[in-house]
Amino acid sequence: MPDGEVAVDRLMGLYNTFLAAPTAGAVMGGMVAPLPARLRVVRVESLTAGTTPTVVDIERNGFSMWRVPSQRPGLDATGAPLDSSRPPDTQALQAGDVLVTRVVSAGGHTGLVVTAALERP
Repeated sequence: MPDGEVAVDRLMGLYNTFLAAPTAGAVMGGMVAPLPARLRVVRVESLTAGTTPTVVDIERNGFSMWRVPSQRPGLDATGAPLDSSRPPDTQALQAGDVLVTRVVSAGGHTGLVVTAALERP
């Protein structure tokens, strides 16, 4: 299956976070993985456009799931997804892993929403 797609029959659930007024370094939310899963697809949207790009990170147990920081998901100033965004390099989750979504850079977007699909391994 191509990166960026989820097979509906493998979908276990969604991990959603929201922050009304994002600032750099702000934590948007978190969760504990209840079961083994894979996190492959991440989408970022906002209610308004910004002035510069906004980038987010999902950390697993305190470490980014992306090896290359420039491939983290985000939005350009107009609110379109960043062309450089890629699925996370580290996708496997074990029961008990702690996920935290953090704003890396805040570009003036408001109502920032991040959704990640959790698949069966």
